[in-house]
Amino acid sequence: MMQSFFRARPALLALSATTMVLSLAGCPGHLDGTPWLPDASLFNPPTLVAPDAAPPTPPPPMMADAAPPPPPPPKMDAAPPPPPPPTADAGARPDAPVASESWCKDSTEVTARILQPKCGACHSASTMAGTLDLTSPNVAMRLIDVPVAAAACRNQMLVTMTPQVGGHFFAKLERSVDNCGDRMPAGGLPWLSTAEIQCLKDWLSAASTR
Repeated sequence: MMQSFFRARPALLALSATTMVLSLAGCPGHLDGTPWLPDASLFNPPTLVAPDAAPPTPPPPMMADAAPPPPPPPKMDAAPPPPPPPTADAGARPDAPVASESWCKDSTEVTARILQPKCGACHSASTMAGTLDLTSPNVAMRLIDVPVAAAACRNQMLVTMTPQVGGHFFAKLERSVDNCGDRMPAGGLPWLSTAEIQCLKDWLSAASTR
């Protein structure tokens, strides 16, 4: 029997060692009450996830060839200079009436526009200064080839038609006449313009041919 015990001793020792290992590894009577399990992290370390990579920056667009500068605008031909004004006749007055003032040959218009406002205050049918009426009808007949009434100027004609329209009447409209009075119209009224005097000459020229 002793021999049988010693023969079975190696098997008993192996069984005892196995039991002890099992009791240490997961015995219900373990002091901390927690079965021993190997930490999975020891065998499966956490997988590191790389952050989302930023999309690659696209290469800058290819610079297009610079467009050539626009051609300069076509050079316009310089406008021709305006023609010089027509040269007035040497004997023409600079402010003579234009051709459109046809009323200068109308006795009624001349009386209403010039004689009445400029001369009528002293030379009308009611005033008759110097025995001269310049506002009543047929005034041209009282001027052309009629002698001046004033004794100092009696050798002169009021209006002469040759060689051109002139006479004492027009001399008094343009200046003072020695021994024959001051420039007309008197009394502070504006003197007649050159255009108005020329208009009177045109009127008398037309009246003399009728």
